[in-house]
Amino acid sequence: MNFFEHQDRARQNTQQLIGLFSLSIAVMIMAIYIATLFLFRMAPRIWWHPGMFLYVAGITIVAIAIGSLYKISYLRWLFTRTIICCLFITFTGNSYFCKNVSYCTNNI
Repeated sequence: MNFFEHQDRARQNTQQLIGLFSLSIAVMIMAIYIATLFLFRMAPRIWWHPGMFLYVAGITIVAIAIGSLYKISYLRWLFTRTIICCLFITFTGNSYFCKNVSYCTNNI
Protein backbone atom coordinates (compact mmCIF):
# COMPACT_ATOMS: atom_id res chain seq x y z
CA MET A 1 0.00 0.00 0.00
CA ASN A 2 1.49 3.32 -1.01
CA PHE A 3 1.23 6.71 0.62
CA PHE A 4 -1.78 7.91 -1.37
CA GLU A 5 -3.83 4.80 -0.61
CA HIS A 6 -3.01 5.26 3.07
CA GLN A 7 -4.05 8.90 2.87
CA ASP A 8 -7.36 8.04 1.17
CA ARG A 9 -8.12 5.38 3.77
CA ALA A 10 -7.27 7.79 6.60
CA ARG A 11 -9.56 10.44 5.08
CA GLN A 12 -12.42 7.93 4.83
CA ASN A 13 -11.87 6.82 8.43
CA THR A 14 -11.85 10.44 9.57
CA GLN A 15 -15.10 11.19 7.76
CA GLN A 16 -16.67 8.07 9.26
CA LEU A 17 -15.54 9.05 12.77
CA ILE A 18 -16.90 12.57 12.36
CA GLY A 19 -20.23 11.16 11.17
CA LEU A 20 -20.45 8.74 14.09
CA PHE A 21 -19.52 11.49 16.55
CA SER A 22 -22.26 13.74 15.14
CA LEU A 23 -24.75 10.88 15.31
CA SER A 24 -23.84 10.17 18.93
CA ILE A 25 -24.32 13.82 19.83
CA ALA A 26 -27.76 13.83 18.18
CA VAL A 27 -28.75 10.65 20.04
CA MET A 28 -27.54 12.11 23.34
CA ILE A 29 -29.53 15.30 22.76
CA MET A 30 -32.69 13.32 22.00
CA ALA A 31 -32.21 11.03 25.01
CA ILE A 32 -31.65 13.96 27.36
CA TYR A 33 -34.61 15.81 25.82
CA ILE A 34 -36.94 12.85 26.36
CA ALA A 35 -35.63 12.35 29.90
CA THR A 36 -36.22 16.05 30.60
CA LEU A 37 -39.80 15.79 29.32
CA PHE A 38 -40.44 12.87 31.66
CA LEU A 39 -38.71 14.70 34.52
CA PHE A 40 -41.02 17.70 34.15
CA ARG A 41 -44.02 15.41 33.52
CA MET A 42 -44.71 16.83 30.10
CA ALA A 43 -44.11 13.61 28.11
CA PRO A 44 -47.57 12.06 27.78
CA ARG A 45 -49.22 15.37 26.90
CA ILE A 46 -46.62 17.14 24.75
CA TRP A 47 -43.80 15.40 22.86
CA TRP A 48 -42.52 18.46 21.00
CA HIS A 49 -41.62 21.54 22.99
CA PRO A 50 -39.23 23.68 20.88
CA GLY A 51 -38.09 25.88 23.74
CA MET A 52 -37.21 22.91 25.92
CA PHE A 53 -35.48 21.18 23.00
CA LEU A 54 -33.31 24.21 22.23
CA TYR A 55 -32.42 24.58 25.90
CA VAL A 56 -31.44 20.91 26.23
CA ALA A 57 -29.54 20.93 22.92
CA GLY A 58 -27.64 24.08 23.88
CA ILE A 59 -26.66 22.79 27.32
CA THR A 60 -25.59 19.43 25.87
CA ILE A 61 -23.50 20.98 23.08
CA VAL A 62 -21.83 23.41 25.48
CA ALA A 63 -21.00 20.57 27.89
CA ILE A 64 -19.52 18.46 25.08
CA ALA A 65 -17.54 21.45 23.77
CA ILE A 66 -16.13 22.26 27.22
CA GLY A 67 -15.14 18.63 27.76
CA SER A 68 -13.52 18.42 24.32
CA LEU A 69 -11.59 21.66 24.77
CA TYR A 70 -10.41 20.53 28.20
CA LYS A 71 -9.19 17.21 26.81
CA ILE A 72 -7.45 18.90 23.86
CA SER A 73 -5.65 21.34 26.16
CA TYR A 74 -4.64 18.53 28.52
CA LEU A 75 -3.25 16.44 25.67
CA ARG A 76 -1.38 19.48 24.33
CA TRP A 77 0.11 20.09 27.78
CA LEU A 78 1.03 16.41 28.14
CA PHE A 79 2.67 16.35 24.70
CA THR A 80 4.68 19.50 25.47
CA ARG A 81 5.78 18.14 28.83
CA THR A 82 6.83 14.86 27.27
CA ILE A 83 8.88 16.58 24.57
CA ILE A 84 10.58 18.84 27.12
CA CYS A 85 11.37 15.90 29.39
CA CYS A 86 12.71 13.82 26.52
CA LEU A 87 14.97 16.67 25.46
CA PHE A 88 16.06 17.25 29.05
CA ILE A 89 16.94 13.57 29.50
CA THR A 90 18.69 13.45 26.12
CA PHE A 91 20.91 16.46 26.71
CA THR A 92 21.60 16.10 30.43
CA GLY A 93 21.21 12.40 31.04
CA ASN A 94 19.37 13.29 34.24
CA SER A 95 15.76 12.19 34.69
CA TYR A 96 15.18 13.79 38.11
CA PHE A 97 12.43 16.14 36.88
CA CYS A 98 10.93 13.62 34.47
CA LYS A 99 10.25 10.55 36.58
CA ASN A 100 6.93 9.73 34.87
CA VAL A 101 8.37 9.88 31.36
CA SER A 102 10.46 6.71 31.54
CA TYR A 103 9.76 5.68 27.94
CA CYS A 104 11.96 8.51 26.68
CA THR A 105 15.12 6.75 27.84
CA ASN A 106 14.02 3.53 26.12
CA ASN A 107 13.22 5.08 22.74
CA ILE A 108 16.06 7.56 22.31
